[in-house]
Amino acid sequence: MSAEKIDNSRWNSKFLNLFLLKGAIHGLPYVGKATLTLVERVVWLILPLIALYCSIHLALESLDRFNTKSTVISIERDYHYWNTTIPSATICPMERISLEKFNAFYSDTNMTDVEKSELFDFLESLANASYFNFNNIKEYPSIEKLNIDPMDYMELIYNLTENYIELPIDNIKTVSDSFFIYSQQILTEWGICYSTNNYLIEKLSTTNLLFGEEPPKNVYEDTENFHKTLSMNVFDGEATFNFMGFKGSIEIYVHGAYEVMNFERRLGPTQIPFEVTVQVYDITASDDFGKSTTVEQRKCRFPHETNLTHFPIYTRNLCYQECRINLAYKLCKCIPHFYPNRGALKPVCHFKVLKDCLFRHGRIFENLNEIKNLSLDIHSIKCNCLQNCRSSEVLEKIWKPLTQSDDLITKNGIIVIMKTYPNIRYRRQIIFTLTDLLVSIGGTAGFFLGSSVLSVVEIIYYFTFRWIWHCLGFEE
Repeated sequence: MSAEKIDNSRWNSKFLNLFLLKGAIHGLPYVGKATLTLVERVVWLILPLIALYCSIHLALESLDRFNTKSTVISIERDYHYWNTTIPSATICPMERISLEKFNAFYSDTNMTDVEKSELFDFLESLANASYFNFNNIKEYPSIEKLNIDPMDYMELIYNLTENYIELPIDNIKTVSDSFFIYSQQILTEWGICYSTNNYLIEKLSTTNLLFGEEPPKNVYEDTENFHKTLSMNVFDGEATFNFMGFKGSIEIYVHGAYEVMNFERRLGPTQIPFEVTVQVYDITASDDFGKSTTVEQRKCRFPHETNLTHFPIYTRNLCYQECRINLAYKLCKCIPHFYPNRGALKPVCHFKVLKDCLFRHGRIFENLNEIKNLSLDIHSIKCNCLQNCRSSEVLEKIWKPLTQSDDLITKNGIIVIMKTYPNIRYRRQIIFTLTDLLVSIGGTAGFFLGSSVLSVVEIIYYFTFRWIWHCLGFEE
């Protein structure tokens, strides 16, 4: 061994020995003491290593708690201070295509009256089509000759559908006592429908989802008696609104004000209005819940935290809709026309594919739990739909049909009534914050190793700047 290598070895040994003697971790100075026997020095080396293992193990447990168990749902009972939002109502009229708009749209064509009648029937059946009735789509030879691009199905239906929200006279409206509640035309898995008393419907309007444009202004928005939603407390007494103005047969859905309708829970069409009495409970979130946690930590999403490609916001039901979109594309290489598809994300199904492939698998689309029974490779179609961080769940619905003998009623619709208010609600909150994590890790390191943040800084400093200066010969 050359003299130079021996000098370098002694030099590095001296540097390491200085660290052991002056180290920030308790026990290490004994390892560097030349007066101790080899056995004592080995024992004092093993003890800090054991302490280091325990410290890292508990620190990792604290980190796992921060990442997976840092939030809880607690129960609140001070109901006198709450405002509870009455559930939302969504109504889908079965008479979709406006005959006046249809005649105006095709007035200058060379189509015969028979061809126009067949086209009207086709478009009406297409506008009323969903997974459970795709086989009802009308099919005529004249429709094949028109060669309508499937990508244009929904836009054509929209252009031929009357938007009742824009009509100032005898239009659809939501009234509670002496004020109006915001309502909007929306795009759903059941085609074009109307929803009211909901926090999300502006983002889910037909114009927004189809064209990326702001929805038309509701005719009641400029009145002073206009509310976005109806929220009341126990001192206000019975809460109610009526959503009226529909003609002919309709389908009614009642759901939470932070969610969209779920077409799986359909009651079937009705030609008479209904009164529904509901009970609800709310799941709220603390003020800092969204800012101080990640989606992975809380296992829920706020509407603005969307990971969906076809929808601008997130809800659990919208997530299930996207799951059906992906499943339809997997099974039939296209998606139904009633989904938002701006930018041509996926090809739209021809009506014959709707009647054949999608209708054949309709039961699976209506109940996504049956995905596991498919023989196809659908490993990539796992939904993994997280809950909404803030939601309002409808516990009970008591339906009562209304007849012409009841005072109100001149047109079809629904009256939603909440007679009793919830006396408990659930609140998502943080119990283990980033500060708690740092305190836990620091306390563990201090307990086992007797170190602190400055101790870590000292170790980093010693093996960077101090080592460089040592190599440059600035210290003996």
